[in-house]
Amino acid sequence: MVSTAISPPSTTMTTSPTSWKRFARHYLVMVAAMYAGMLALDPLYAAVAAHAGYADPWTELPVASAMAMAINMTIPMVLLMLRHRHGAMATVEMAASMLVPAFTATGLYAVGALRPEQVMTVAHVAMFPAMLVVMLRRYSAYAALPPSSTLKDPS
Repeated sequence: MVSTAISPPSTTMTTSPTSWKRFARHYLVMVAAMYAGMLALDPLYAAVAAHAGYADPWTELPVASAMAMAINMTIPMVLLMLRHRHGAMATVEMAASMLVPAFTATGLYAVGALRPEQVMTVAHVAMFPAMLVVMLRRYSAYAALPPSSTLKDPS
């Protein structure tokens, strides 16, 4: 027997052959936001550090510098995600993808596994795969056009 029941319209996100392009575009937009924050806010950090007597805060203050960089890169990402109405959990996860590598690098420095000049590099380089992992967890949200053109948490 063939069912003739009409199913309700789907509210789930659908993907298309171009979904990977939307995913890649979102990743690149987040990277651009990271760099915008770094370019705009790092000079402020450097000026404050110079005023406090540090000629090269990136080497002299590796922990503070790594945290400042992570925060400077996180602020515009969070603002952009809020503007685009991403859900709270997705926004928190993306912010964590910036902060966790910085905490990890400073932890490695604290136990002597990194030299001061390596902290910034390790933190910065680790942010890119960390952000990618977070985005892959929600691939359908970042790759598909949601029904209402906003990205919300699935729960």
